[in-house]
Amino acid sequence: MKLFKRMPTQNYLIYSILIVAGIILDQVTKLVVSTNMRLHQSIPVIENVLHITFATNDGAGFGMLDDKRWIFMSVSTVAIIAFSLYLFLGHADGKLFGLSIAMVVSGGIGNMIDRVFLGEVVDFIHTPFVKYPKFTDYGVYWSDFPIYNIADCFVTVGAALLIFALVRSIIKESKDAKQRKGEKK
Repeated sequence: MKLFKRMPTQNYLIYSILIVAGIILDQVTKLVVSTNMRLHQSIPVIENVLHITFATNDGAGFGMLDDKRWIFMSVSTVAIIAFSLYLFLGHADGKLFGLSIAMVVSGGIGNMIDRVFLGEVVDFIHTPFVKYPKFTDYGVYWSDFPIYNIADCFVTVGAALLIFALVRSIIKESKDAKQRKGEKK
């Protein structure tokens, strides 16, 4: 396998623009929220559906595993570097692979900026209609989905698209292999 596979110049440009635009959108929205709202203040956009709620966390995406900042900074740094190298060395075969990886990189960098400069990540998108079961010593209750941000959206959508692209690629390879096997008979 070659270390560097040349891809069309426009792909480098598209992926770079997507990464930079995602980072700017993420950072600008976080700045607007953090400078215009008090911590834990909530503004309903659509009552009980979408609220802008200023929160912070020092864990992973969606407020998971608070107080483990150093783990996420290490894992995020390795992932951002690995995905970026894979993308810009031309190994993302197909635009869907490239776009999905660019989205993950963009979101990763957006949250990394917060972790490095603020010590925590600014979150503000609150969807109170989305619930998940929370298990305690006293039983199970339904809790609001954690508050998140644009970077989390980029990582989540990028990861989902990447999984979709991988599954699609596996199916295509399987069909191609069956076709080649049928041609040999």
